[in-house]
Amino acid sequence: MVSLRAVVGSWTDETRRHRFSSSAKARARKALGSIGSPFGKALLRRSLTVVCYHRIVEHVERGLFPEVASASPAMFEQHLDMMGEDHQFVTLADVVAWLGGGAALPSRALLLTFDDGYRDNYETAFPILRARGLSATFFIATGHMDTGELLWWDMASMLISEAAATVVDLPLLGTVTLPPPDERTSLARRWISAAKVLPNTARLEALDSLAQSVSVAPPTRPSVAMSWDQAREMADAGMTLGGHTSTHPILSRMTPTDARRDIADGLDRIREEVGRAVVSFAYPNGERGDFNRVHKQVLADLGVVLAFSLVSGPALLSEVGADPYGVRRIYVGRGDDSDRLRLKLLGWSRVIEMASRMRGADDGQENT
Repeated sequence: MVSLRAVVGSWTDETRRHRFSSSAKARARKALGSIGSPFGKALLRRSLTVVCYHRIVEHVERGLFPEVASASPAMFEQHLDMMGEDHQFVTLADVVAWLGGGAALPSRALLLTFDDGYRDNYETAFPILRARGLSATFFIATGHMDTGELLWWDMASMLISEAAATVVDLPLLGTVTLPPPDERTSLARRWISAAKVLPNTARLEALDSLAQSVSVAPPTRPSVAMSWDQAREMADAGMTLGGHTSTHPILSRMTPTDARRDIADGLDRIREEVGRAVVSFAYPNGERGDFNRVHKQVLADLGVVLAFSLVSGPALLSEVGADPYGVRRIYVGRGDDSDRLRLKLLGWSRVIEMASRMRGADDGQENT
């Protein structure tokens, strides 16, 4: 039997280097396949792997937040090739039918999803999927589709990028010396991370204050959101549309009343514009603590039957059946080439999760 602690130690070294050799992949498969526990074996065979993309672009538009890009078009195609070798693609309808007592899902079922509703989902990802006969679920934040405005993190990145001053007093960060415009991604990341954890109203106020502090007017530029005509075309071609709120707040940072309104507004706009039932939802940000049982009940009341987080998967089918309003997904980032993504799909995050608990127990420490 493979030693989980030894494998995880090696994995940690490799993740720090962002380098994954064939031997690392072999150890990943061996560790997960022969870990000896029912969990390890079931994770590969009786699981639902849900993959989460955001943007599919060669280069993010000047000033916008580049870290929301998941893959270039070429890398996305490589991902699909790799996933097709190891998994069997399913649709949201397949999962909903299974959840309702219908046909069983295939071994190593994999569901493709996209968040936010960027235009490149239509212009780039949709043609690639259609050419391959694949379907995906697109969770769209409807507010920026209606207004054409930037999503808040792109607006923050743009304001920081456009600032002309050398030294500025930024809300949440204080006085900073600005690097050249093409070197401000790390500063934008810091500001976005600080703003994201604020209560929703405070985050919106901080964004207004940011515009004032850098003396930049909200930019006018072509929308990067998909249009409703594009969304309808995708739905007519077999893609599924799901809810992602209207304004993309972190739900737990809002009052229950405001959260319900934002959820309902997003679902209603999709139903009005596309004329189809909406039975799925993805929580904005989607980490533990970003949503709770109150939000799950709201979704159930509004006709949603499946809701997805960004707590890392894969998910055991038994977990999905027990809590269909907290389905795990695997986040895909720009640094995920096919080898790195394969390791994620094999469940490395969950192995490390278990190892962390084991180490905590060994050290007599509480796992947090």
